[in-house]
Amino acid sequence: MLNGGTCAKAFAKEAVHRKNPKLFAKKVQKNLSVFEGFFDFLSFQTLLKSTGANKLELPITQPDYLILNSISFFEKQRAVMEKYSSIHLFPDRDERGKAMTQMALQWSDKFKDQSHFYKQVKDLNEFLIKCHGRQIKPRQSRRLRL
Repeated sequence: MLNGGTCAKAFAKEAVHRKNPKLFAKKVQKNLSVFEGFFDFLSFQTLLKSTGANKLELPITQPDYLILNSISFFEKQRAVMEKYSSIHLFPDRDERGKAMTQMALQWSDKFKDQSHFYKQVKDLNEFLIKCHGRQIKPRQSRRLRL
């Protein structure tokens, strides 16, 4: 890959470019949702469209989104996150994700741990695949006819 990207193989995944946090915000809203990685964000969007925000008990308004791309960026993004009145965390349910969440909950009560929605699996992507995979209808692929 010349311009960067992520190379994925069956047993390895390597980044060939620098991964920095990405904030998706039209303007600072009251609510921010924070994800460890882009696939968690995409899984979240799929879940919202298939189940609706109310079933996930999220704010009715569309929040701004912060994708960390690495848990190591979490503390560095604290000032960005604390501009919001409510910060919804969607960490992986591994040791580092749980430690990140505990740190945030000690910083402020503005941080909300949302990982209880997928407590039986590792992350949002696995939750989407294992728990909601049968309920979401796949799109029909459209082939270009020449």
